[in-house]
This record gives sequence, structure tokens and C-alpha cells, in this order.
Amino acid sequence: MSSTQKILLIDSYDSFSLNLSTLIENATGAEVVTIHSDSVDSGLLISRYLPLFDAVVIGPGPGSPDNPEDVGVLPSLFALEERDLIPIFGVCLGFQSLVLAFGGKIARLPEPKHGQVDFIRHSGDDLFKGIDKAIPVESVRYHSLHATPGEVSPIQSLGWTTDIISDKETGTSSNIDILMAGKHQTFPFWGVQYHPESICSLHGDAVFKNFWDMANAWRTENNRNSVFDPEVYQELKSLHSIKPNPLPRTVESVYHASLNYDSIDLNQYNPHLTVQICDELTNQNQHFTLLNSAAHPGRWSIIGLLEPGQTNCITYYTTHNPNLVYTHKYTGHKVTPTNGTELDESGIWGYLSKYMAPKIQAFKSIENTIGASFCGGLVGYISYEVSQEKNPASLLKPLSKNGEIPYPDVNLVDIERLLIVDSQDKKLYIVSLIDEKENGWFTKIKSIVNATIKKPADELIDSIPSSCMGYFKDSTVAKPKVEIPNKAHYIQRILEAQEELRAGNSYELCLTAQTTITLPVTPTYKLTPWDLYKVLYKKNPAPYSCLMDFQTGSTLVGSSPERFMSWNKEGICEFRPIKGTVKKSPTVTFESASAILNTPKERGENLMIVDLIRHDLNTLLKNVRLEKLMGVEEYETVYQLVSVIQGDLKVEEESHNVDQYGGFDVLVHSLPPGSMTGAPKIRSVEILHELEDLNPRGIYSGVSGYWSVFDEGDWSVVIRSAFKYDCEQTEGGDMWRIGAGGAITILSDPQDEWDEMSIKLSSALQAFE
Repeated sequence: MSSTQKILLIDSYDSFSLNLSTLIENATGAEVVTIHSDSVDSGLLISRYLPLFDAVVIGPGPGSPDNPEDVGVLPSLFALEERDLIPIFGVCLGFQSLVLAFGGKIARLPEPKHGQVDFIRHSGDDLFKGIDKAIPVESVRYHSLHATPGEVSPIQSLGWTTDIISDKETGTSSNIDILMAGKHQTFPFWGVQYHPESICSLHGDAVFKNFWDMANAWRTENNRNSVFDPEVYQELKSLHSIKPNPLPRTVESVYHASLNYDSIDLNQYNPHLTVQICDELTNQNQHFTLLNSAAHPGRWSIIGLLEPGQTNCITYYTTHNPNLVYTHKYTGHKVTPTNGTELDESGIWGYLSKYMAPKIQAFKSIENTIGASFCGGLVGYISYEVSQEKNPASLLKPLSKNGEIPYPDVNLVDIERLLIVDSQDKKLYIVSLIDEKENGWFTKIKSIVNATIKKPADELIDSIPSSCMGYFKDSTVAKPKVEIPNKAHYIQRILEAQEELRAGNSYELCLTAQTTITLPVTPTYKLTPWDLYKVLYKKNPAPYSCLMDFQTGSTLVGSSPERFMSWNKEGICEFRPIKGTVKKSPTVTFESASAILNTPKERGENLMIVDLIRHDLNTLLKNVRLEKLMGVEEYETVYQLVSVIQGDLKVEEESHNVDQYGGFDVLVHSLPPGSMTGAPKIRSVEILHELEDLNPRGIYSGVSGYWSVFDEGDWSVVIRSAFKYDCEQTEGGDMWRIGAGGAITILSDPQDEWDEMSIKLSSALQAFE
């Protein structure tokens, strides 16, 4: 017998439902189980599972309540036999389904409301008990459709808001009241149209507390008690709960941990030192991968050394033997994957989790006296498509030709030798996880560093040309062939995206397109990734600057300003989504940029992503909180609107608990980045595939970063970056790609969106011009 009351939350593939789950749990003290609206047959739900619960909440979702594919079992819940009645609360789509079920009508709003704060007037009904009737309630709306009760309806209206409708032709405007809350006059059914779980909605906890009080009162009055069956309850959770199982973390092998390092004090710190060291390593034919915190808020820069015959490379392809993962030792030259390892049911994520488990377990006994979050471990990128279970990349257009191996969707190296530059404490660390056994490696690397430190601070930076074409010594060499997106086509796609928004299929769609740059290849020179990196570093320094060229089919030269997710040893997970962009110019000040970024459109864009990320974090974490809401930050070429969201992992110092979530679980279940999709995420991704002509985004819109042996991680969104795939290269041309785009909302102006995409494109494209 369970003493805790239980609420069933039914989600229609929204991206805010886990925020709703957390709000309900906090307001009621009940345990909430969340399932999808199409995960179980309505007959089985009503007869087997519904008796376990004391109430049902029907959450939001994309689409329309009159489309069976969008609502699944929802209509059956409003057609229950009297003996099966249970208190129900509907939110957004759930509320529309309630009104529709009892004779109401569904229509499009004259002007959709997505991520906008409006004021709700209420009747003073017990649903709003304790909330001053005289003061309208600030609440966030995410809907394109609205419900209207029939002329003779059992649905009683409890709350409204007023929309102002403008007629552009006449220049006049009129007011229309939109239903925001209601209840059934006989059955225990309530609901609201707005989103009480949004971070900017007020009194959501009070509304659910009132619903819970009324639900329990109805149960007592009608002598209705839930019947708890632990076996059936566990069956429902294991078969249908949307909460994922933790990734496997069993330690299947023994790893001998060793943290060896030497340190150098940087008395006169040179901000370009990391790049200067990499340049000297290049001259010494020492291959490396680079994660360079070239601007605020970065502190640590990492130079991971790629050692032939020693560094382990891991690649995975969604369109080439997706049941296999490939590993090999770094060779220093191009490698075609062979002899893959069969993945088990946990897939590539389970493989990586088990790969890191023995290292993480071993390093728990080692004190991290350096203090850096990365002292060795996995470095690389994860593509946009690899994370989409419902949208397999096999449905998209292939980039590779004639059966060539495509680019890796997961491309990682296991770094065991590295240099760490601490810009805050002005120290440099030479680190090895290998017992070097007096082989002279530390001495060799230290001599390279000391020689570099003595060089003038600006010697290298002054020698970097303003364009990568400056590396071509032949003045007659052909200019790069640049193919930018077609403006008319892009604007047409914006209009099509807005029609999807009006239809209720999404709240926001992050439309993107890619530019290709084909450089000449001369008998004397072909652009190297390192040379391109230096130009991009000089033109657009960024906190998540990177170079990744593992000789495995793709290359990434990044200058991202946006952290996707990090986690630290204290178990704090942090997201820093960026939405809202203003180009810097002599006439644009911080104050004027802030004014532009504080418009309803820009704030609505950011709010939607904040609520989406809160949902992702609430899936796995506790104490999800907002550290910063829509603050303006200054970067090299733009001003951006930035929010910071955090949540806490359960950290157990003494044991390696395989039944709890880790930071990598949170990363995996938050992909692809919501700032690159829109919301609701799954439906938005499906729509974007069509709007982007089934072209894969690939590395662009994915994430790059690291997972440390100390079980810390930091991953950025791959934007403002250049990348290339070996499968697209020809003898006479060197093709690079740059992706750019923007969030399309109902308030978007197509020309402004084209301009914003062009601004973002120029951040990386300027390195080629």
C-alpha cells in the first residue's frame, strides 16, 4: 500500500511538460508519472492504469485537439463512464480538448501568442482561491488555437484575456476576449489555456494546489479511492513513463589512474599564448586538438595532444552501419573505419558511458590538484542528427557520393597528454595520464613552452592575415567560390514556418541554411585547418573556440559564443542558451542594443528556449533554477540575449551508483540543442527537416566539447563555425561549410530574419573574405 497520492500526467510531445510535472509535485506533494498520449491504448489505460491514480493532468502539445494523431487517448478521458470518473486538469491542448469534448469549437487566434506574457482576469472561482481577483495574473501564453464553449455548454468560463486585433488596411483595432480558464459544471474537470509552468507565469503553484484540494474533496464526497497495485504501477512506469533509464555505468575493466603534471607560472600573461604554443607545436609536427577559451566567460584553454599509435579515436555514423561503433589508434593521416564493434541495446550513448566508467571510477581516488575541469578524457563533437530517435538521418539527403563513407556523427578522441592554460591564475600545466617513466616527454614539452613564452606577445597575431586567402602566396590564385543561401527561397521558408506556427504545430522554429566556400588548391599550398583557425581566432575570438581534425572524415574550426551544457564535480549542470542578436557597429551602444533585445519578439524567443531547457533538466534533475533571465552580453561582433539555467545531479562520493543519472545522461537527453530547434522540440525538428529540404545539418547545430576523467563536462553549440567533410572534397577544390539561421516566431519579419542570418554567417565567413 502506497501512502503517497499519485497523479498521472499525459504529455502530447510538448517540450514543457516536465516543468509542469515539477510544478504539480511541488504544489500537491503527490508523485507524478508522465506518459505520452499515444503510448498506451485507451481501453488499457482506463481499465488497468487509471485506477492507480488520484487525478489526471493533461498537458500541452503541438497540433489541434480535433486531430486524432495529435491527441491520442485524450478524448477517451472526457468520455469516461460514471464509475471511472477521475479529477482531470487540462493545460493548453488539454484544456482545448476539454472544451471540444463538450460541444465547444476550436479556431485559430487572429494573432498567435508564443512566449508572450499577458494578463489573465478571473472570476474568483475556487480554482483561483487566494489570488486577488482585482489584479490580473501575469501568465505566459503558447498557443495559436483557442477554444470557445458552445451556446449551451456545461463548460463554465473562469478566466479571460483581451487580445487587440489590428486591421492593417483600415488602421483600426478592436478587442476580443479569449477564454483562459474553465471548468465542467458537473464533472470534476478543470483547465487553463495559458502555461502556469512557465518561468514567467505567476501563481501556477496556487492554481494546482486549489485543483488538488478540489479533486480530493470530490473524491471524498463521491467515495472514490485509488487502488494501488505495486506490480501494475511498476509495469506502467517501466513500459510507458517518459523518464529515461540511466545510461549503463558498470565498470567492466580495470583502469590504472595516474595524474602526472608539471606547472609553469606565467608571470607576464599573454592572451595569445595558447595559439602561439599551438603554432610552435605545428612547426614541430606535433598534432593536437584545441579547446580555446578565447573570450569571456572562459578560463581554461586545453591543448590535447594527438599521439600516433597511442591516442584512441571513436567514430559513429548514423547512415553507415549504425549498429556499429569504430575505434582505432590515431595515425596522423586519413583513416577509413573498419572492423566495427557491435552496439548493444543501449546504443552509442551506452557504449560511451561504459567506455568512460572505469576511468571515472579510477580517478575518484585521485585528487585533482590542478583544479581544471578537464585533465584528460574524451574530446570531440556530436552532430545534430545523431540525437534524433524519431527523425533518423537515413531519411535525409546523403552528402557522400558513390557509396563513400560519410562524415562521423560522433567523432571523439581520448586525450591522455595535454597542456592546460589557466588565464585566471596565470599558470600553465603540462599533463599526462600516462606513466612517462623518465622518457623525457615532460622536458621536451616544457622546452617548447618556455621558448614560446619568451617570444613577443603580438608576434604571431600580427603575422596572421585578415583572410585565409592571405596564405596563398600566388597573387593570381582564384578567389573562393562562395554559395550563400538563396534569399527568395529562405524568405519563402520563413513564411512557411510562420504558417506552421499559425496552425499550432510549433511555437518557434529555428530555421537554418548552409553556405559553401570552395577554396583553390594550388601546387604549392592548400589551406590547413590550423591556418584557418588562426584567422578566425583573430577575426572573431570566442569563449568556445575550437579546432578538431582527427583525420576521421571531418574537420571543425569553431568560434562559438554559446555554451550548451556543462556539469561539474559538485553535480551542478548549467545551460547558457543564446537567443536574440544585434550586430555591433559604431552607432550601436550597449544601451541601444539592450533596448532592441528587450522587445516582445526577442524576449519571447529566449523565454521559449528557457522553458524548453527547464523541461530537459527537469527530466533528470532536481532543484532546477534560473540564475539569469535574458541578460544582454557583449561579444566581438554582436550583442546577445543570454539566460543561465542550472540543476543538480545526485552526487555520491563514496560509490559508483549505476542507478543514478550522470552529467552525460543530461547531455544526451537534451540533444539536439533547443536553441537550434525551437519548441516543442520533436515536432519542430520534423517540420525543420522539410523546411530545410531534407538537407542534413551535420556538425552544424550539434555540440562540441569534452567529458573529463573526473566526470566533468563542457559542451558548446556548434555555431559561428566552419567545417568540412572529406566525402565532399575534390582534387581541385577545398570545400568548407558554414551554417547560420535564426528563430522564426509569429512576430518575425522575413527581411529582418534574413538580415540576422547574414550577420551570424559573417562571423565565420569573414575569415574567407
